[in-house]
Amino acid sequence: MGLVFDSKLTWNDHVNYVVDKCKKHLNLMTAIAENKWGESKKVILVIYKSLIRSILDYGDIALDSVSDTNKRKLDSIQVQALRIACGAARGTSTAALQVDTGEPPLQLRRLQLQLQYAVKVKALKDHPASGVFRPHWLNRTKKYKENTDPIFNKVSSFILSKQYC
Repeated sequence: MGLVFDSKLTWNDHVNYVVDKCKKHLNLMTAIAENKWGESKKVILVIYKSLIRSILDYGDIALDSVSDTNKRKLDSIQVQALRIACGAARGTSTAALQVDTGEPPLQLRRLQLQLQYAVKVKALKDHPASGVFRPHWLNRTKKYKENTDPIFNKVSSFILSKQYC
């Protein structure tokens, strides 16, 4: 798999690659779910988690900086998969699908993965990425373009003591 980089780090090519790859797996989920002998919601969710969510999660720490348009494309894949798993109609709200399946929104999932990575880095004394999770004066300016807030700012309130926040 891997990440598809472009010269401006917009992630457009990568998101399009992920969407195309996931659509093939959505077709498989649809075929399994729509037969008379169709599998249960639990089995379809296992297929979603192993085939689609694993692709959506790959590189999430970096992909949190994608544009809102690209995030909506990825969210659309999750909604389609959850709709297939629940056998729900097209108009069913995303929140209802997420509650019914126990799946968090992708934005919360990205934050969860960032926090897990931050804890892992902080736990190892000489981790090469430990500098990313230390306070820096540039992080306090908060002058960032949309979706480019540093990972330190996103996770600092969760992992640092009050003296750094």
